[in-house]
Amino acid sequence: MLRAHKLGVLVPLVYHTDVESGRAVLEAVPGRPLQALMEAAVAEAEAGSAGAEAAEAGGSGKAAADLDAAAVALGKALARLHDGDQVHGGLGGSSVLLRDSDGAVVLTDFRRSTNSLIAIDKASDLAALEKALLEAAAGRGGQEAAASTSAAAAGAESGGDGAKAAAAAPSKATEIASAFFEKVLNTYRPSSRMWSAVHNKLAEVRGRKAVSQPGQAAAAAGSGAKAAAANKKAKTEAAK
Repeated sequence: MLRAHKLGVLVPLVYHTDVESGRAVLEAVPGRPLQALMEAAVAEAEAGSAGAEAAEAGGSGKAAADLDAAAVALGKALARLHDGDQVHGGLGGSSVLLRDSDGAVVLTDFRRSTNSLIAIDKASDLAALEKALLEAAAGRGGQEAAASTSAAAAGAESGGDGAKAAAAAPSKATEIASAFFEKVLNTYRPSSRMWSAVHNKLAEVRGRKAVSQPGQAAAAAGSGAKAAAANKKAKTEAAK
């Protein structure tokens, strides 16, 4: 954390350390975690037509704008951290804080942080952030997925053509998380002198993760099919 501070990355100040106990007293940064802002942006986006009307009055879009600003600030912070040969090791929606006073991005939780010159370690840091955001979005979108499954089942019963599309559509939370990460990369790219090497390794790390996805996707599809079947059975029994 002290190394990150010297690199110009905003982190909680360290007031005291005890080598024998391995404990430290850190600044309590007033702010909200990135995940809370993302959830606010999702809720804002899901407001639909009501949100559009509020936008005309200037009352909507704040969470989305704050999220865009956070993506830019986080991309610059990670570029500075990685160019200084430090890997965070625990990036996610809870380890990134948005400071209340000015909205600045503050990185926390450096327990798994390491020093590394290797590009693939920095790429893995970015990939871990992407994975954490998408997993949190998947959890946030669980209710959406359940609703989509029910809608797909109802559409199948009535012969609706949009049933499959409704079931396959990504949740709003996933869309926002993906867009946020891409904005982080778009800022990281011109800010890091090591972007070329890190970018190549990022593609490699993503490729490794993609290999394990088909099995997980099949399991998720199986669960969705079972839920739809159970829902149909319940409706049939209720009709009797």
